[in-house]
Amino acid sequence: MRRRHSTVKEDITADHHLACQPIEIERGIFAVVKSFSSNSAPIHVQKRTSGPSHQIRCEQDACVRNTEVMHRSGFISFDCAHLQSLQYCPPPLSPQIELREDVLRDIVSSRWFSEERKRACLLKKTAANAEGIPFSVDVVVGSSSSRRYVSIYEANLSYYNKFGRVMVMFDTANNTWHCHCVKAKQACVHKAIAKWHFFQTRKELFTGDESEDTQDSQGSEDKVETVTSSDFQCPPRGQDLGRIVRYIHNKKRLPADLPAKVYGLTSETEVPKHLMPKECVCPECPGDLPVGEPLIISKSAKIITVKGIIEGVTTYGKKCSRCGMMVRYQEWEDGLHNFNDKVILTLHFCLYLRNCLQTHTALGRAIETWELTSGQQYPNKNSLIHGYLHFEALTDHDYNFSCVCCGHHPPLVVMDLHKSCVFSLAVSELEDPPDGFDGEVDIDEFWDSLCLERIARGFVPSDKQNPFAVKPTYHHWAPWIGPYTRKSNKVLNTEHEKVHTTRHPKEQTETDVTEDRLLDEVSNLKVHAIRKLCRECGIDSQGSKMELVLRLREEMKTRSKFDKIFQKVWGASGGWAVVMCPCGQVVSLKFNIRAESPRDFTDLLLSWKHMPNICIYDFARGLAVHANLREPETMPFSPHEGRLLDPSHENLQYASNGGMVNLPWLNTKKTVPDPGGHPLTGSADHYCLYDRFHEGNTKDPKDILRRIKMVPELAGRINSQVAEQLFSTMKKNNYYMNMLSPSAHVFMMRNVIHNYNQRKNKKIKEELKKLVTPEIQLCLNEHGQAEFCASQPTGLSPDPVVAASSQPAETGFSSDPDLSPPSKRSRLQSLSSAVDRTNPNFTVADWKQEPNARLCELGIATATVDAYVVVTWLPPYEASPIAKMICDFASKDVVLLPAWQPGHWTLCGASPQHQSNSCGVFMLMVDMPSIRRWWCGQLLETFTLESPAGLAGTPISPSPHLSHTLQSPSSESPAGLADTPISPSPSPHLSHTFQSRSCPSGTPITTEDSPFLPPVVLQCIIEETLSMDMAMLGVFNRVSKTFQELAKPFHPSVYINDSLARDLKLKKDSLMHITVRQIYKTAGRGSGLALRLKGFSKRRNWPSARLGLRHMAYGRYLIEDVCLP
Repeated sequence: MRRRHSTVKEDITADHHLACQPIEIERGIFAVVKSFSSNSAPIHVQKRTSGPSHQIRCEQDACVRNTEVMHRSGFISFDCAHLQSLQYCPPPLSPQIELREDVLRDIVSSRWFSEERKRACLLKKTAANAEGIPFSVDVVVGSSSSRRYVSIYEANLSYYNKFGRVMVMFDTANNTWHCHCVKAKQACVHKAIAKWHFFQTRKELFTGDESEDTQDSQGSEDKVETVTSSDFQCPPRGQDLGRIVRYIHNKKRLPADLPAKVYGLTSETEVPKHLMPKECVCPECPGDLPVGEPLIISKSAKIITVKGIIEGVTTYGKKCSRCGMMVRYQEWEDGLHNFNDKVILTLHFCLYLRNCLQTHTALGRAIETWELTSGQQYPNKNSLIHGYLHFEALTDHDYNFSCVCCGHHPPLVVMDLHKSCVFSLAVSELEDPPDGFDGEVDIDEFWDSLCLERIARGFVPSDKQNPFAVKPTYHHWAPWIGPYTRKSNKVLNTEHEKVHTTRHPKEQTETDVTEDRLLDEVSNLKVHAIRKLCRECGIDSQGSKMELVLRLREEMKTRSKFDKIFQKVWGASGGWAVVMCPCGQVVSLKFNIRAESPRDFTDLLLSWKHMPNICIYDFARGLAVHANLREPETMPFSPHEGRLLDPSHENLQYASNGGMVNLPWLNTKKTVPDPGGHPLTGSADHYCLYDRFHEGNTKDPKDILRRIKMVPELAGRINSQVAEQLFSTMKKNNYYMNMLSPSAHVFMMRNVIHNYNQRKNKKIKEELKKLVTPEIQLCLNEHGQAEFCASQPTGLSPDPVVAASSQPAETGFSSDPDLSPPSKRSRLQSLSSAVDRTNPNFTVADWKQEPNARLCELGIATATVDAYVVVTWLPPYEASPIAKMICDFASKDVVLLPAWQPGHWTLCGASPQHQSNSCGVFMLMVDMPSIRRWWCGQLLETFTLESPAGLAGTPISPSPHLSHTLQSPSSESPAGLADTPISPSPSPHLSHTFQSRSCPSGTPITTEDSPFLPPVVLQCIIEETLSMDMAMLGVFNRVSKTFQELAKPFHPSVYINDSLARDLKLKKDSLMHITVRQIYKTAGRGSGLALRLKGFSKRRNWPSARLGLRHMAYGRYLIEDVCLP
């Protein structure tokens, strides 16, 4: 819980800033409230950045003092909170008011002040007009029902008037005037001008005939119109209802992962009995206008817990006196969820109901079970069910609908329709889409409207009285596709095209058809019979089977003889269609108003950002034909219209004989991706295949080329029945889902599917985490796929290897190998022959004795590591190699690290390799994070950044490695550096004096004579450093242009959806700078974006870092720079 008087100040943001308004545009004078308290008075500040003289000042002495200290300390960009808040200042509310002289004469005639005061007021007004400055300005910020402020022009500057303006306040409750130039009960010209201003603009504030000498002490009755308790209407109606519903939807959301501390409210002593809203100021009025006193809504509210009912709870509400905005108790931090001010659910009870749905238990049954268990009578079950839906509508679910294994864009999907889970729908109530409707629906707008309907249900007694009720329509009914999966917020729903009412002129006449005949044909679902039936009814007989049935249904509206049978067969919606990944996760979901058609799945696929390469469907031929007919220019399913081969006679014979078609890019991404290829496979081919259960139903011989078993990468590896298995599980919910209204049905079903996906993803993550040690973190890559991110363990003692290797005098190596003793050089060169990989007599056990013995004969000090230990450093064990390293590493010439490769042993020698590209452990730099980090530290400690060859303009040529089979992880030079020598640029990290290992201690080496690091090694160090701490990117960018170029391949990227980008005010055409804390606050600390940013750095000041973001494509932003405070 945050302390109220905490010393930590929050940043000024769009959601947290001081209210302000412009006073003088030309001179840059603004009025800003003094503090964040509810009754704070406004002050003047100046921010003028145009014209001959620039002024940025605050009226407060404390702010001026703080600014001076910060500027002296070097923080020249410091601004106080008042000046920072000006970036969120709204434009002028209304034109300036011109005070009239006839109003002033009326005031004098009423004896409010004398003729002398009148002349002084006119002189001030004349001076203001001469300067072109507003004379008096009504100040809205800081004003309330009892306090009014006006800014008065004053040419004479003084301690109370630093910018040529004075703030005057009128206390309507006590009928007193206040000005900084005089005491409270003394009159002044500024108070007289303020009276003039209010007498002209708000004359109702003045009653009685009082002189200016006595008005401060006598007071008059406040005549300002206020909202009293008798005007408090709860629940609100009309526009007030819409305002509070949207306010709750936007500002009172619950986190998806609730903290465990909110579950503890179970006993009557732990639950508060008086529930008051925490809002102190109006959420809509400009400025910090206080809301009214708490007013009782209900004295008999009930709190529903998992142990029973707590009665006698009082709920309160507040209402703004200016705009009439109402607020109520809706604070989840207390562990409670307010539904309708009479029924309050504990969050523990809400989570219990959520889990009941996951176990296919209807909410009514769950509530009845608790009634029998506790012996208490719960409130109406419908109220509790609507209360739970109210809770889910306010929960900030991400609804990603993606699999941690397949990612946001699975290349292989399985599609099917759940026909038995439907909602009741009368066709006659469906509205025709508006003219010009192209089938595009705003997905966020539709699903937000469902949430608003659930929230508004807490203020109205029934759905009929709900102004936010959502009814099924063709133009306002959208599927759900995850935000990272869909192309944009505009998705397709072309169900209105299923009903084709145009007829051929020769078939206009109607013929009679008996009810038995219609029942027979519709029940049998034979295509030729349905076509014949359509022709007899005068309906267009062209189209798919389902489309023909829908046309018959449309015809039944006017043919009463068919209504009875038709309602029995087609009296409900068309079920819900799913697109699933092979792991069994639902990726897309569509609730059909009409019966199933390939059109539904085509709508989903065409709304995806990246269409899958393989689509498995029970009517694959119909889906491919329909999609290609709708998009003839792009041909979604190609080549061969979605078949695996061209339907020639030879290929059909080849497939009949068991021929196979290899699609290797399903396992390994193409080295050179196709234009417009899938991001995971690189292929632009799209095939539509039959599932194994329905592949034998087709009669078209060409469909043999749509069978899964023809693809060896799929045959026996893919479960094409995952959709059927899902439906087998979800059909247990039909007994209660089919009784819900359409809007409640789709809202609850999406939530149930989301929780189903979350449980499967959680199970997968738990299984993956068992494969590695706890310090290895599991994260999601840019495609939404799970991968392990090595993180530096915390709380470890210093590595003994690093400590030992920091003694240069003990190593005995020269900085130049050509100057080392010839005998040792020859012995080192013969190291590769010490272990002959072709020697059949050499075994694993020999690594403990034979290499040491052979190398000791050559006079080389050697240490070896057990081969069985080396294996534990590799995935999936990821054990720490430091624990098994010897402590006297610095005294050894070579440390042998054996690694087995199929057919031979690989020898890795860790030894200094001066004036060479080989560091000796390049293979280890690929596989073992701990060795990699240690070796990078050794390189930075030992080498400088620039080479004598580079300084002389000579290109650098790599030298061979020590090992037989070692390969550099970066065999290519960075872009722009392949043929260019490294330009000299000093590094702030290497400003210390280097010590030669062949010279006595204390002998310095100049930069020209010191060893160097080639670009390949530098890039390895940069990559490793950035993987541990992304904050070092800003350091590398500022070392030199060389480092900046070397760091470019390792710039990380994040994905930010369009709505969040708009909230963050990110532009797509320029480099934008934004703090990590601002992203945390806007996106939420529990969001995937925030979790990815947290994994970049463990620094305490990382939230204050400013990121340089540049938009690349499709919501992907590249982090090009990091600036730490």
